[in-house]
Amino acid sequence: MSLCHLYFKTSSSEHIKKILDSFDNSISLDIYELNTVDNFDIYIIELDEANKNISIKLKNLLKEKANFLIYFLIPKKYNLMLFQLTYLLGTKDIITQNQDTDKIIAKIKIDREIYLQDFFKRLVGEITFQTQNFMIYKNRNLIYISNELLNLFECNNFEIFKEKISNELDIKELLIDDIVIKKSMAYNNRKKNYIFESVSTTTNEKIIYIELDTSTPKQLNFISSRVGFVELLKEKHIQSNITHKQLSCITISIQNIEKLQKELSIVDLENLFSKLLSFMESILEKRLIFAQLERNFYVTLFEDINFEDINVIADDFHTRILNYIANQKYKPLIDVFTFDLNSLDFGDILITFDNIKSKNFTHKEMHCDYLQYTSNTQIIINEKNLLDDAFDDDIQFKLLNIYNGLVINTPSKIVKITNDMVYITFEQLQGVVMKIEQETVLQSSSFLYDIRAEIKQIDLKKRIAILENFQFLKTNANSRKYARVTTFSKIPISMLIDGNTINGNINDLSIKSIAFKVKYTEKIESMKSRDVLLVFNIPKSKSDNGYMQLRLGAKVIMSTAKDIDGYCKIVCDLDEDSNDDSMLMEYVYERQKELIIEVKKMSKLN
Repeated sequence: MSLCHLYFKTSSSEHIKKILDSFDNSISLDIYELNTVDNFDIYIIELDEANKNISIKLKNLLKEKANFLIYFLIPKKYNLMLFQLTYLLGTKDIITQNQDTDKIIAKIKIDREIYLQDFFKRLVGEITFQTQNFMIYKNRNLIYISNELLNLFECNNFEIFKEKISNELDIKELLIDDIVIKKSMAYNNRKKNYIFESVSTTTNEKIIYIELDTSTPKQLNFISSRVGFVELLKEKHIQSNITHKQLSCITISIQNIEKLQKELSIVDLENLFSKLLSFMESILEKRLIFAQLERNFYVTLFEDINFEDINVIADDFHTRILNYIANQKYKPLIDVFTFDLNSLDFGDILITFDNIKSKNFTHKEMHCDYLQYTSNTQIIINEKNLLDDAFDDDIQFKLLNIYNGLVINTPSKIVKITNDMVYITFEQLQGVVMKIEQETVLQSSSFLYDIRAEIKQIDLKKRIAILENFQFLKTNANSRKYARVTTFSKIPISMLIDGNTINGNINDLSIKSIAFKVKYTEKIESMKSRDVLLVFNIPKSKSDNGYMQLRLGAKVIMSTAKDIDGYCKIVCDLDEDSNDDSMLMEYVYERQKELIIEVKKMSKLN
């Protein structure tokens, strides 16, 4: 519970110190020096007198605030205008100088609890409030748990739930997007499956509903487990040394599962995959086993078929599966590899499966004879066909543009189609950035890949754009997990690894990753997956010297090839438990606000 004490030039109340000490997040501020004030749950206003200027300033400071309570500390001598101001600001209660401070504190806490109860009832509805399992987060902090949810997890109160349950929940993705996901969770030595659904109510509030998952997963009996596959593979691998029968396999991975999860209900997603896997099984003949090695990663093992014939089988399989997908409303993105198992040890075979799943190949593996990538998507399905289908089926999609790292991703709709061009609607900020970049990216779970398109013509007043020259993007246009921003000015960065320091400049950063440009050396190629320490300064107006030094643990996830100027880019994921992540989050948030204001200003000029 947060509390802000507002006073004008001087504070003399005997109540204030004890009140401030009774709330964890409390602050005392002089109105005379303020132009803005942050959001707090409670505001206690102390004025010796009220006049027109003070009244206007207080009204402006609080006019855009929501879901808070106001209390007025009344001096022994007061005027009528002070009481008029309490009425104008919707004051919950007044506090006189002769009241008992402990009783004041107790009353404020009870008032806040009653207010929240009423507010949450209005927010989620009376019936939901009484009967459903939900919790509410504000600014990513848990602020409320329904009684039904407490009962579901056998917790007596808020603090017990927070300590035993919420601190164990990994719900970061639920706090970022409005999605439905399934999660397993163990408590009291029992593991159960739950369905989580997050719903945004404001920009900083989230309701997360939790239900016990009582559905029975559809059993696809023709799909074997990883254990069964590994046991059979080991047996056949040993036999092949004696019989000299060739072993090979086809791997199938589904690349866009996260995108499908966001747009489909759990039931619809299960039906989609059940039908897809059943169709795969029906066209994969002569196999020894069809198995699921990992989530959305499947392998079919073949014996006594040479590798050239396996590649023919894989090409035919991929063509037929793409024809099948082309006729579905929601389109899984399928990656197919063929893998000759005869030249590798058993352990290396399992490692290669992991590399195929993650597409984490060495240069040698990318050019080896025993691994081949099958990709003929555009022979079967082209970008324009998908957009024709989207128009015919009235499918919703989103446009993606990235302005100085700021992701602008808003809904759009096709209003007209010709042989070569597509007419779409767009929202105002999207249109401004589209006009600057002269291109955009179309995203939908109905598309096999994101589709880049050039802007032929754009009308910002009518909010209509004409697109042409469509092209599949083989990678996600916004592949890093979190929204990132470029810096306003150049920020040097040092990367410490094995006692050495590599210096460069930050390209962009997010709350969980940083990309920076450095002088290329051959050693950089061997740094992937290595732990490093990143040291850099970020602007911070409230600090004495105007900046704050951050020291963040990180892991190198990729580096680019040397450019013509002799530089390359390194991307690092930051450690989850970094001590300075709150300061980085604050900087990214403030920079995002600056960029949004910048785009809005440009939109007014247009």
